[in-house]
Amino acid sequence: MHSRNTVHGDLKAANVLVSSDGIARLSDFDFSIMSEVSSVMFSESSNLRTGSLRWAAPELLLAEVPKRTTQSDIYALGMTMFEIVTGEVPYSECRHDYTIIKKAEKGTLPNRPLDRLKDDNKGNMMWRLLQQCWRRNASTRPSPAGILDALVNHISKA
Repeated sequence: MHSRNTVHGDLKAANVLVSSDGIARLSDFDFSIMSEVSSVMFSESSNLRTGSLRWAAPELLLAEVPKRTTQSDIYALGMTMFEIVTGEVPYSECRHDYTIIKKAEKGTLPNRPLDRLKDDNKGNMMWRLLQQCWRRNASTRPSPAGILDALVNHISKA
């Protein structure tokens, strides 16, 4: 996707569909297309943006004029992997958008649920990868190829 200069802009588990043969496919490209056509802004309520604040990179939540990028998709991918691995949406303890935005301002990341991401080699590797995806400095987040390599390495050691 990113090799074709396409930014999704709304990555989350609800937008990942799995085919009958086990192939994951991204859906809901409407928002990425809309953002190219017009200057759609984040609303003050995630309800108007399908609740996607939980997956949004801090630079999207805190910028006066947010711009979706490959790096903001990487942040959202990290949140999506967190959701898939833990079975919880990011910041599941937060009921209001304001609380999520305050956490973004402070640089507070989701808590590690040790019952699902164990304190062992595999769990620690996955947690490190998630933290790399969530780096505050967008330019230091891993590339899609780097994430794939880490996941292949993770699976091969399983």
